[in-house]
Amino acid sequence: MSEGKRVKETRRDETGRRRKRKGPRMGLIFLAVIALLVIAAGAAIIYMITNAPEPVQPGSTGGGIKWTTEPGTTTGGSDPGTTTGGSGSSGSGTGTVDPDPTTVVDPPKPKVLKENFYTFLIVGTNDDYNADTIMLGAIDTETLECNIINIPRDSMIDTTAKIKRINGAYGRAGIDGLCTAVQEVTGVYPQYYCVLNMKSFIKVVDVIGGVYYNVPMRMYHPDAQSEFTIDLYPGWQTLDGDHALQMVRFRGTSASDFGRIELQRKFLIATLKQVREKFTITKATSIIETIAKSIKTNMTAHDMVWFYTNVVTKLDLDKNVKFHTLPYTTTGYYAGQAYVFLDRAKIVELVNKTVNPFTTDFEESELKVPNQNGIVYY
Repeated sequence: MSEGKRVKETRRDETGRRRKRKGPRMGLIFLAVIALLVIAAGAAIIYMITNAPEPVQPGSTGGGIKWTTEPGTTTGGSDPGTTTGGSGSSGSGTGTVDPDPTTVVDPPKPKVLKENFYTFLIVGTNDDYNADTIMLGAIDTETLECNIINIPRDSMIDTTAKIKRINGAYGRAGIDGLCTAVQEVTGVYPQYYCVLNMKSFIKVVDVIGGVYYNVPMRMYHPDAQSEFTIDLYPGWQTLDGDHALQMVRFRGTSASDFGRIELQRKFLIATLKQVREKFTITKATSIIETIAKSIKTNMTAHDMVWFYTNVVTKLDLDKNVKFHTLPYTTTGYYAGQAYVFLDRAKIVELVNKTVNPFTTDFEESELKVPNQNGIVYY
């Protein structure tokens, strides 16, 4: 059996059926960010609120996880390093190595949230089961710094499910289950979430009037399925939804995937800038109606207004928005399935520098990250 066939056969969803070809995952990131931005702008214009009070921190009445001040407990989602079920992660699905019972372990110290710091999860799905895009982000509303970490959808997690990829957590237990799975591998249970469908990308770009962008090169990639064909010419032009989708899919640069990520970053920044500049009250209703049909979020209209008027309008999109990828050791197979095996030590380092919402650093022992043999060490 060839390697190519092997990959094809192991690419199955949680029901055991072979996956259908999907659209580009990175495009979902743009739609999510644009969606939240234009909804916030629409709310700000429609309700004419310019001095809304700041969103409450998790732990009071805000959305997302409600961390308690008691060591090792939470009231919404599990404490880092523990599981409350939901993601299919209850119990040791892959195998665990417990600490030496003779070792005296100090009880965990209470975690204190940073002020003016908010976390969010962007989830993109094409079939309403598998999460094809999983992005964990954080924004400091005082320094106006935003970091977004891409979590590979094939990352192995500790779960009793036969297929142990993190993308299946959404289908097994919904957004709460996925948030718990994200917490297990990063330590962070996001306060806000946004779930969206790729099919609405074209509609959203069209409803904002397209994006004026300088296509840097000839982009051409024919495909047997016409919907996946890319055919763009270089130069300044207004990209409608269909052509914008081609733009974010293209990876035929000399730097391959790295070049595509940089291209997408520039396109995203250009899109957000234009949304901020040309958003009008006459477009508010149609934009909100279109986006409302394609996303699920726990962000209230009040919080959207506050973030738009106090953060988004002031954010330096060129300097203060940074993208990262969750560190991993290698890719390979476990029990006949293809996985990305995460690097716990490097994850802790990255998370503590970027999206950790607490005043104290995470430690490796707080994460549940299986190794290549499917074993979780504590």
